[in-house]
Amino acid sequence: MKVKNSVILLWLMMFLFLSCTISATDKLTEEQMTAYRTRPAVVLIYSGMFIKVSINNQQPQQLNNYGSGSGFFVNPDGYLVTNGHVVDSYWKYTQDKEGYSQKVLNEMISEQVKEEFKKQNG
Repeated sequence: MKVKNSVILLWLMMFLFLSCTISATDKLTEEQMTAYRTRPAVVLIYSGMFIKVSINNQQPQQLNNYGSGSGFFVNPDGYLVTNGHVVDSYWKYTQDKEGYSQKVLNEMISEQVKEEFKKQNG
């Protein structure tokens, strides 16, 4: 019986020693603690739209226009704060849907012309 108690005591001492050693080496820096505490509040935000365009009744193409970035919650009601570039595309679209759609189409055509020019001229 004494041997069994000694083994249990030895295991208990090893467990306590290891747990103290692990917790002593796992101290977080101040920056890590700040990141850990605010981690649930930081989010990745995508804001944008998909625009379908058809030229001369050809098959429609989908244009993706979006902004992305980080943001964070400022209160429990779900209000977020982010940078302007994240929501810029959507904001411009809501102000002038036709004009902004035309701008996106012009940019798409310009990009396709550049790609074709690169292919043909190496």
